[in-house]
Amino acid sequence: MVRVDNWDSRLVEFALDMEGRKFQWGRTDCVTLTRRGLNALYGRDPWKRSVPTWKGKVSALKMSQEFEGAKAADFLATSAEEIASPFATSGAIALAPTRDEHGLPGMSILLPGRKVLISTPQTDALIIDKLLLPEGTRFFTYG
Repeated sequence: MVRVDNWDSRLVEFALDMEGRKFQWGRTDCVTLTRRGLNALYGRDPWKRSVPTWKGKVSALKMSQEFEGAKAADFLATSAEEIASPFATSGAIALAPTRDEHGLPGMSILLPGRKVLISTPQTDALIIDKLLLPEGTRFFTYG
């Protein structure tokens, strides 16, 4: 998959625009932010045909139950390449080793400068250092 010409500035602009926004299902939850970050990189949604979108908590939790049989890492591995942490740079997807209290995977997108855009109901949308991600986090990238 080919990144758009100005992907790096588009990704940073997107992340800075999202930082500090209140957590909202379907708008600023971690999976939706990751998906929107990928859209900034590629100019299109690479998950459009395989991962449904949601507009609220109920539909997000329904999707979580549907994903129960197929782990997020398995899904990512079918369409993206898993890479070792030292090689995970801007534009890579980070997948936490555990699910949140709702059963959703902790997912985020890496930004330039070893930063990561994350979102949880407790933190809202936040940019953190990659080194603060939990041990066991896996990383994926689209070629």
